[in-house]
This record gives sequence, C-alpha cells and structure tokens, in this order.
Amino acid sequence: MAITNLEELKAKKYIEVDLPGWDIGDVFTCKLKRTNLLDLAAKGKIPNTLMGTVVDLFKGNGPVPEDEASLKTINELSELFCEVTMVEPTFKAIQETIGMTDDQKIAIYNFAIKGVRALEPFRKKPEDIKPCDHGTNVQKDTKRDAENK
Repeated sequence: MAITNLEELKAKKYIEVDLPGWDIGDVFTCKLKRTNLLDLAAKGKIPNTLMGTVVDLFKGNGPVPEDEASLKTINELSELFCEVTMVEPTFKAIQETIGMTDDQKIAIYNFAIKGVRALEPFRKKPEDIKPCDHGTNVQKDTKRDAENK
C-alpha cells in the first residue's frame, strides 16, 4: 500500500460546490472547507449558547424546527457553519453584498454536519432530455367509422 501524498491531501482541503442561487435556476458556486467540530470547540469558536446543540450534533442529534427558539438555534448554527466553512467568497462578503438564502445556509449546514454527500442534490448536472418513443406505432390517417357518427 502506498503512502498518501501530501499534495493529494492539499487538493482535498477545499471543495468547489454549486449551491442554489438567488433566482430560480440560478447557481451559486463557492469554495468550502471541511468543518472540525472538536477543533472549533477547542479554539473557543463555538458560542456558549450553541455549545449544547453542537454537542447534540456530535452525538448525531440535530435540532428539530418545532418553535421559534429552535428555528433561531438552527439559523445561528447555519450561520456559524457558513462562517467557518466558506472560503471563497467569504460568508461576511456575501452577507454584506446580497445576503444568503435559507436554502444556501441549510445546504452549508448539512455539508458541515454530513459532509460532501449532503451536497449531492446540488452538484448533479441535469441530463439531456431525449425525445420520446411513444406514438411511433399510432396510425397516422384516420377513417370515419360509420357506426360512430
């Protein structure tokens, strides 16, 4: 087995992703880095008000949107994850320019919690639509039926 090359690891440090844009059919491409919850906690980057929720996330239990307080917590978590994962453009730059949509924030939240697999729905390119075969065996000319006048 070959030892992993450091250059290969450097290439995996950031991932370029397509997120939903601001308009229908619009795409927002940005560069993200992976999140390390333990590292964030050790460096004091997780606000005390979110620490309990982050511990729950680490255990595999996320907040469920049941009321105003839980929605506020989900928003705070999504913004925290946007701040620590967005490399180019930065979360701050986007917030100052146009602001992020809920879909974009939740996509990054899911990326931070579940990894790259959470972004698959946004990364798939639409397939070409092929013509349909239906109707190839339909009679082209019709004849008047004497019984159904």
